[in-house]
Amino acid sequence: MDHKHYDSPLQYLRQNLLLLFSTGAALCLFLTISKLAFLLCAAIFAAVAFSAWILGPGNGRQPAGAFLLAAVLDGVGAVTFLDTWTNSYMAGVILDRLPGFFRSAVPVVCAAGVLAAFYAFYRLSGWMIRVIRQFFGDTATGSCLKENWFFPLSAAAFFLLQSPLNRESLCAAAAAIAIAAVIAIHIPALGKHCRQNHRAMNLLISLSTLGICKFRMDQVVSSPVTLILAALAVPFVFVCLSCFFHSLGNLLDRNGVFRDMGRREILLYLLLWVVLLLLTGWVFLNTGIFALETDPYDVIYTGDFPLLVNENACLDLTHLENDLRQPLFAVFSAPFTAIFYLLSSLCSAAPRLHALLMNIPQIGILLLAHYLLALMLGLSGTKRMLFVLLLSCTYPTILFSLMMEQYVFTYFYVILFFFSLCRNGHGAVLPCLGSGGTLLTGVILLPLVSRHPPVRQFRAWFRDLLDHAMGFVLVLLAFSRADIIFNIASNVEKLTAFSGAKITLTDKLLQYTAFVSGCFVSPAAVIADNPWGRISWQLVPAESVHTGGILILVLCAVSLFLNRKQTVTRVCGGWILFSFAVLILLGWGTQENGLILYALYFGWAFWVLLYQLADRLCGILHQPRLLFLLTAGGTAALLAVNLPAAARLVSFLLTHYPI
Repeated sequence: MDHKHYDSPLQYLRQNLLLLFSTGAALCLFLTISKLAFLLCAAIFAAVAFSAWILGPGNGRQPAGAFLLAAVLDGVGAVTFLDTWTNSYMAGVILDRLPGFFRSAVPVVCAAGVLAAFYAFYRLSGWMIRVIRQFFGDTATGSCLKENWFFPLSAAAFFLLQSPLNRESLCAAAAAIAIAAVIAIHIPALGKHCRQNHRAMNLLISLSTLGICKFRMDQVVSSPVTLILAALAVPFVFVCLSCFFHSLGNLLDRNGVFRDMGRREILLYLLLWVVLLLLTGWVFLNTGIFALETDPYDVIYTGDFPLLVNENACLDLTHLENDLRQPLFAVFSAPFTAIFYLLSSLCSAAPRLHALLMNIPQIGILLLAHYLLALMLGLSGTKRMLFVLLLSCTYPTILFSLMMEQYVFTYFYVILFFFSLCRNGHGAVLPCLGSGGTLLTGVILLPLVSRHPPVRQFRAWFRDLLDHAMGFVLVLLAFSRADIIFNIASNVEKLTAFSGAKITLTDKLLQYTAFVSGCFVSPAAVIADNPWGRISWQLVPAESVHTGGILILVLCAVSLFLNRKQTVTRVCGGWILFSFAVLILLGWGTQENGLILYALYFGWAFWVLLYQLADRLCGILHQPRLLFLLTAGGTAALLAVNLPAAARLVSFLLTHYPI
């Protein structure tokens, strides 16, 4: 899309007055009665105005399908407006003070708002369609609906196969079906990815498709209609999974991820996988932690893993925990876990066996992320094997093999993103969407996807940033998570309870120093009652500066200085600053004293910097073999500290949560 500069502010206003007016009307349709909602709408309006000013006037022609998508979005806005204004307390107070004529005029006001907002939705729809075509890499013109007619119908069956079907879920489904229709119109031969896949890959995708559709079917009352909808949903799920694995496979192949992996290395990783599975499997089969039916929260630290596993948050798009914090978690975890749900469902597995089956892909993903981290460091051969072995002995790896939390998948997508960034100079789109979808803080990576430098080519970089941000919104809409957008103000207000607003800065700093140490060795823990009255395993509150954490921070600072010219070093430094902002400035998790849950998400940056420091010192001493001894010694030391700590945790589970 070609853009030109504005000659004057007057020209800008003249050419964008209708867009700004229509945007204001569109925002009013979704506006709820709260201060935060007003601020968010004002911020969105300001962002639209700033974007229009920076990018300049573009091509006004809209692609086919924009009218359809705009009509659906406008209709959803109308429903939202009527629901908000007829049910809100504030609107009731206002309307009760007015004559009956004015009370009956609300639908008329809504209709006027819909008409005024349509142009903004039309322009927005055209932008969405261009982003969709960029993502698929297709530039074909004309309608492709004749060959893709099945896709929107199958999507409709998939999104209608849910419970409950209330007003909000139907609006979200309508937006998702409209996105599917637009894709069917503009993207030629959606089934081409299926034909390009290897037979083994198509078998894998087929089983995953059956697992996802079986899960959707299990969530609603069984009936012939349910079975028909599940069968009709198969093509939509199959195409989505094919696109996912096609993109992931291309990313891994293009960067030669498995190109030089030898037989010994494969055997080592398989052995680690089996050992972790055997250990966790024995724990799962000998405790009743996954049989908790009420209050399954905060049993181990502040984790919710019994709830996540028993209610299959990996597959449930709208699960309670897949809220604003992890809005697309099921989208990016289902491709890896659906087969194991299918197996568990066919076996009618008990909760303990179900947990064991669902843990198979999670441990595999965890080890794969460790391997990618070793590649990001540029390691090969024995060095890489020892590094992965070292990471496998850290406390977060052992802990998250037992606690099946959502952070495992987030860790994988974050590492995959930074791996692609270090290899290519810019991050890949798929892991960026995955990192932001599995944990919303990952959207901070969006500016790093562009190929253009932000200073020298600001307009091009800014345009890419907006396109990738719109891509994230599109994925939300395409998988029926429009509720995240509609309720963003109320969700933010609810989540403020998890921030450390009531915790002093000193206490946050103390927790942070203990957290840094916990990224390597087990933190001090104690048996205590959780807020729901259950016996739990909780962190000992940090009441003093943790010496180990301070030492690690100092060593990391030295490593940052010595290796500052390396991209991976700068990446780690930036990620540590980000952890500081989230955990200390925002205080996320400090209210619950549960920072250990973020040890996997943030801890890898500390691991890498310490390893780089050891490597650099061995180079200065001209003793390259010393690195092998340090790695082996570090592995032994971590095992000596973390295995007894893990044994104490397992003993707690066996004692207080027996079968």
